[in-house]
Amino acid sequence: MRIRPSVVLLSIASFVPMTGYTQHAPSPADQAAAARANAEQDRQAQQQREAQQREAAVRAPSVRSDVPRIEAYPALPIETPCFRIDRFTLDVPSSLPDAAKVQGASALPMDRFFFAREWLEHYAGQCVGKQGIDVLVKGLSQAILARGYVTTRVVVAGTGSVDRHPQVFADPRRDSPCALRRRKAPRHLEDRLPERRRRTAEPARP
Repeated sequence: MRIRPSVVLLSIASFVPMTGYTQHAPSPADQAAAARANAEQDRQAQQQREAQQREAAVRAPSVRSDVPRIEAYPALPIETPCFRIDRFTLDVPSSLPDAAKVQGASALPMDRFFFAREWLEHYAGQCVGKQGIDVLVKGLSQAILARGYVTTRVVVAGTGSVDRHPQVFADPRRDSPCALRRRKAPRHLEDRLPERRRRTAEPARP
């Protein structure tokens, strides 16, 4: 006799969820509202993640490269004596083939070393001394290296004549010729220069 009421209670309870489900089925409007609510939650969560990422990027220590920055036009040092240079010209070694000479000393804008002429024109009219010549040679070497001529070697040499001109040559066996000649340089300044000084743009090999 005691078992029967329990069975009746269990049977009635089992119908409660089914009745409630039938009466409260979500309508299309409710489903659309729920979808909008979920989309809004996702949007807010995404914004929060982006804000956290920006904050982490601001707080993170900056990593700086140890590679020195190459200046486009390094400043010439103030020297005494120094002499005004009004014009620079590009020459090539006479031992090179005619085709190489044309490429190295051409003044046409489409030629490969025209940029070197433009680079040198930046210093026209400035007062150049012994250290200034070194700056020009190093700067021109870096400008050539930046254009991808990684094996080009820049050399400063005196001709040994009365009008000694510092020149910059590329190795004739390598990329292309490029020579810098300073016109009408005073002899007493040139005599201060060593007979031969080399500058290389070729990276050191391990």
